[in-house]
Amino acid sequence: MFRWIGFGNKLFFWAILHNPVLKKEGLHILSPTANVLYIAAHTILKHGPRKAILRQFYDLDRILTQHANDLDWELIVSQAKKFEWSSALYEALSHTRQYFSTPIPNHVLLDLATTKDRHQKLISAMKSTPATQTLESLQTFSALKWYGKILVLLALAFPTPAYMRWRYKFKSNWSLPAWYLIRWAGIFKDAFLTLVSLAGKKT
Repeated sequence: MFRWIGFGNKLFFWAILHNPVLKKEGLHILSPTANVLYIAAHTILKHGPRKAILRQFYDLDRILTQHANDLDWELIVSQAKKFEWSSALYEALSHTRQYFSTPIPNHVLLDLATTKDRHQKLISAMKSTPATQTLESLQTFSALKWYGKILVLLALAFPTPAYMRWRYKFKSNWSLPAWYLIRWAGIFKDAFLTLVSLAGKKT
């Protein structure tokens, strides 16, 4: 579940695992503080403000409400700044409070709102609907580290046979190579439409 956030960031999350009893049994649970940060970043940077569903904000509301006394807001804000997630955290928290009147300290939102990071333009762009699937993929792509970008490219071009069967509903395994060709043709077609769309904006 942490593949997209970067190795250095993973160390922070694994360092503050919650519930030592379950940890001894091999069950790893994030602390409420880490959970707030992770869910907020995942909701906004992975799905985007436009595609995020109400349940994701409700999950945040439940954690913020039920674990209000366990939250370390100072750590949440400082780590968000370190990871350059302040804009994503602000977007997620402000939506959560808007939907559910969730108790979130005003000074936290003010601090996050006035902090600049590399994802601000991306989040703003993700609020509108791109002209093509390629442009939409590029939005998510820009939020990833270099190794995440490689993994995404490989997954797009060479998804697993199980995914191909689910996506294209073919029955015979012998037709799998043909469906890869069909997929690649679709990718190139969408890339061409993207170039046309971008050229139209410049004229």
